[in-house]
Amino acid sequence: MNLYIPLDGDDVQESVLVSLEDAVKIAQVELDEKSQVVEIILHDELSDDMLPEVDYFIVNKKGDYEDYEYYQIEVLMANPFNQSSIDDIVEDFLFKTLLEVE
Repeated sequence: MNLYIPLDGDDVQESVLVSLEDAVKIAQVELDEKSQVVEIILHDELSDDMLPEVDYFIVNKKGDYEDYEYYQIEVLMANPFNQSSIDDIVEDFLFKTLLEVE
């Protein structure tokens, strides 16, 4: 399973979720069947050829997902008032506290 997360930098430990327009990197977080992080790959941008690999796209505001509805990607929204790191987002994903965007 792959989570895609727009980040404000290229440090996987320190970077936090930002809007897609402010993203410096897009983190691809691969989870195994036990929901353990297998790998984190940083991309410069989200390209169309990556979209089939996206299981969940994490956003911090509603407007960031509209372009991807066509691809039928599940979009989840983190709490926009928190500084959410990759670890925070994965934890929220596992405990199902991310909001579904409709």
